[in-house]
Amino acid sequence: MLGAVQSPDFRTLESEKQMSMLDWYVALVRSKAAELLSLTDILDILVADAFFSKYEFVNEVIGMGFRFVGRLRANSYLRYLAIPDSSAPRRRGRKKKYGEKVDFSNLDMSVFTSFIYEDSKGNKTRCHTAVVHSKTRHPYRGLSG
Repeated sequence: MLGAVQSPDFRTLESEKQMSMLDWYVALVRSKAAELLSLTDILDILVADAFFSKYEFVNEVIGMGFRFVGRLRANSYLRYLAIPDSSAPRRRGRKKKYGEKVDFSNLDMSVFTSFIYEDSKGNKTRCHTAVVHSKTRHPYRGLSG
């Protein structure tokens, strides 16, 4: 264990340091980044919960040399990639990039690849994987300059 740090109260951060909680966590990771990355050649993966799966945090930690793994936020907007229809007539303009929104209660299994994962204890889990597009809000959209 490298250490344990108590997160400050968000009101204290905002009033005394003019920082958000996300800014504080980025600064905390930055202060430990060199030490974490030097521990082993393969320890460059930072795992975090959905709170940290935000554009600003992910880009910062990737810039520090980490790979990021996190749970998707509950309000994530995922879309399937568009599948070109070769029988459709050719039209002018850019081709469609994205298909329908991913409905987690009714997945389009034709898009997914399935496999069985077996852990060291022999427990088997069916897994599904697919490449989809995550629609995000760009932090600088709407600003002039």
